[in-house]
Amino acid sequence: HWPARVHGIEQQLVAAHCYGPRLTTPAEALAYRGMGADVLNHSIAPEATLAREIGACFVPCAFVTAGFNDYMDRNRQKLLQEDVLPNLSMTASLVALETAARLPANPQCSCHGLKSPQPEERSSRF
Repeated sequence: HWPARVHGIEQQLVAAHCYGPRLTTPAEALAYRGMGADVLNHSIAPEATLAREIGACFVPCAFVTAGFNDYMDRNRQKLLQEDVLPNLSMTASLVALETAARLPANPQCSCHGLKSPQPEERSSRF
């Protein structure tokens, strides 16, 4: 199995969002890489967008299951679908919980200041 590493904001990695659940095609992977992506992700964008809309804190926890070269090798794609992805849920849950437990709670954070402006009529409906 691959080594697990935790990367934070200090690495300044760029995650490109790809809508799943299908795997990204080799052409898509090359395009994202050409635009500067370090990793491809299938889940960060919707959650980050929603958190920004309401001014909530958001810490992405993502798992890289394939390198860019894996998208070019059909045998690796099959391995991802049949071995890595189905067996990732338990490990991912443990890593996510352990990582979240290490995050400092800061009620004075500035996340609320990032809240997207919303039309008044939208918030009055709720």
